[in-house]
Amino acid sequence: MDQTHLHLITNHVAIIGTFFAAIVLILGLLSNTVQTRVASFILMLISSIGAFITFRTGHEAEESVEHIKGVSEYVIEQHEEFAETALWFIALLAIASIIGLYAAKKNLSAEKKISWVILLISLISFAIFAWTGYLGGKIMHA
Repeated sequence: MDQTHLHLITNHVAIIGTFFAAIVLILGLLSNTVQTRVASFILMLISSIGAFITFRTGHEAEESVEHIKGVSEYVIEQHEEFAETALWFIALLAIASIIGLYAAKKNLSAEKKISWVILLISLISFAIFAWTGYLGGKIMHA
């Protein structure tokens, strides 16, 4: 498996993982279950790691397709620009998830409020990841 294949596989971890983690967090907030919220924070960290790997392998993936007939440099640039934005949300989501894990472990009274903020970050991250993935899919499927 080369960097391009790794890029194509791990991008789904960020998109689907963040969405699934947000659903788990919603369930944890509605059921008022700390353990479920902790599980969602762990899923978000895993999704963030997958997203970071996807970002790091993006240049190699670009190199492997940019010379293929019919591949638009404009679409690649759009995808790359959104990926850079997604990288900031990757970091923010990872940091927020670590804060959520800490708050849950220390049984902080603000943990539930922190969880609501993390939910917002995860939903925004999912939207950015999904749009970035959509643009990436247009590179070869347009």
